[in-house]
Amino acid sequence: RTLKEINERLLKYKGAELLYYEGIGYIAWQTTTGENIEILFIEVIKSGQGLGHSIIQKWATEICVFNKKPYNSVIVWRLKRNEWAGKFYRSLGFKETEIDGVYTEPAVLSVINFDTLCKNLSISLNFGKSGYRTH
Repeated sequence: RTLKEINERLLKYKGAELLYYEGIGYIAWQTTTGENIEILFIEVIKSGQGLGHSIIQKWATEICVFNKKPYNSVIVWRLKRNEWAGKFYRSLGFKETEIDGVYTEPAVLSVINFDTLCKNLSISLNFGKSGYRTH
């Protein structure tokens, strides 16, 4: 997708944020209830080469650098039949719960504590006096 197409896709999401990595792909997310983070989309230019993990690592590092840490967790919704996405999120340490009634077909909610995600990605977290992460 072009950057213009991505931005048009995000118009229906209030407060959506985007990090676009030329030649890799992008990640879009929004802050949800309780100041947690919901990943809306991750898209890579070529699957199966670790680019998704690279995007997540870059994104989580950016979250720390700019003190936008969620209150506690990162969540993502997917259709149950999208097992490729399920495998990806499980490889990062997300825990899954199947939930009916969210979409017109079975869905899965994947959740991980932000600090656990950073640990799984080998991202060093430093704490300032205020409790916010700083680098």
